[in-house]
Amino acid sequence: MSDNRQTSVLVLGDIMVTREIRGTASLHHLRAFPVLDVKDTIDAPGGAAKTAVNLAALGTYVTLAGLIGPDDEGILIKTKMTESGVDTKGVIFTHDRPTARMTHIVDSNKSNQPLLRIDRDNTAPVSVRAERDLLQVVVPLLGAVDSIVLVDCGQGFFASTVAKKIIELANADNKPVIISPKRCGSFHQYSGATAIVPNLLSMETALGVHTPFTRLPDWEIYLDHRARTIRDGIQVGALVVPCGLRGVRIYEDRGKTVIKPTPLAAIDLNGAENSFLAAFVWVLSKGESIAEAAQKGNLAHGIACSKPGCQIIRLEDMVLGSERVKEWNEEHNTNTSSKILSPEVLRRKIWCAKAAKQRLVLATGIFDLLHGGHIDFLQKAKALGDRLVIGLRSDASAQRLEGPGRPVVPETQRAQVLSALACVDYVVLFDMPTPQVIELIRPHVLVSGENPAEVVGCDTVRAHGGRVEMIPRTAGISTTTLVESIVQRHSI
Repeated sequence: MSDNRQTSVLVLGDIMVTREIRGTASLHHLRAFPVLDVKDTIDAPGGAAKTAVNLAALGTYVTLAGLIGPDDEGILIKTKMTESGVDTKGVIFTHDRPTARMTHIVDSNKSNQPLLRIDRDNTAPVSVRAERDLLQVVVPLLGAVDSIVLVDCGQGFFASTVAKKIIELANADNKPVIISPKRCGSFHQYSGATAIVPNLLSMETALGVHTPFTRLPDWEIYLDHRARTIRDGIQVGALVVPCGLRGVRIYEDRGKTVIKPTPLAAIDLNGAENSFLAAFVWVLSKGESIAEAAQKGNLAHGIACSKPGCQIIRLEDMVLGSERVKEWNEEHNTNTSSKILSPEVLRRKIWCAKAAKQRLVLATGIFDLLHGGHIDFLQKAKALGDRLVIGLRSDASAQRLEGPGRPVVPETQRAQVLSALACVDYVVLFDMPTPQVIELIRPHVLVSGENPAEVVGCDTVRAHGGRVEMIPRTAGISTTTLVESIVQRHSI
């Protein structure tokens, strides 16, 4: 990022509580309806409050604004926001309407299978008095923030002129306004916004489409057409559409941009769209482009999908996720030189691997004139963990150890050959004593062809909780015997 300062964001919109009731479901013995034996009830912020929590987790100073009722849900929102570090000076209690609540009934005995959703909605427009009171609080906050997010969950909050007024004031002050429409109708009230970030369902709802886009054979062509229809009807800087596991589509005056999905394995899609929105706003608030913000949003979406349950993505998750994506790209790069690392880059890779709970195996050596014995040794070493790191002795180090005439193959070529092996993940050249290499890597397993008790650096490995494993050398095969055989055969 070009700007490391803490950004400030105002989140305005429908404040909701999401309740999840978990239990074991069974059928009633006389009638065919489900009976839930409740085991647990979890209340969490929803709507604009959820967006505020996700933004705060990324290190943003967040002010939440909206209406809540004088009920248990309203008190819960206030408490949860305080716990998450969200400023609630813009949250107003109103007697006109209760706090919206969405209740999910889940069978925890069947991998959290959803059974039913019960909504307590407030779709009627807010009263003139409530709108006036809210604007009196919100308008003075606009000058102190970097961006504004309007979260519309179809609860009537934006059925009045609130959105239009906020967008006009923000544009006059050159502040970006991002719209997150969910379960709402037309997007016309958002004309003038910097970006509208609807999911596919919101697109379908706004256009009155009853067949999900992704079920159509040419869904992207259809999406492109619908996106143009929306943009032709309103003035908006960009239409940014997260497409789940299909990546992101951005529609601007200059054309369409496609962002591919991250390579992170998807486990659970629950909450991933909220993570996308938070990261998108976070980056845009730093003055970055729409495309850069969408890239980071796409990364946050991928990270959220790779975690079980509805997870809050924090700044450290973004850093680790970025490293995981870089690592995947490097592993799938046909250029094997990407495995040959400097100590500094290797240190970063190691941190990333350990954070992902991967076991590191270290093998050190010269690996001169690579032969079948080496291959057998390295394949067995890889089987002991998730990542195999080769500590490759430099030419100078090998010569000190083996004497004049060795190594036969220069260090750059030895590294290149090793990096071409599927069982090898990283190669690092070293000229330092072996214990220093071990201290750098701190492997879970150090492999050797010698007796573990005689291995140089074994104490260093054990001091960090690792172990030393002996892999017997293949009998009759060594670089020394190969050299001697060549000399004898060719009378050198």
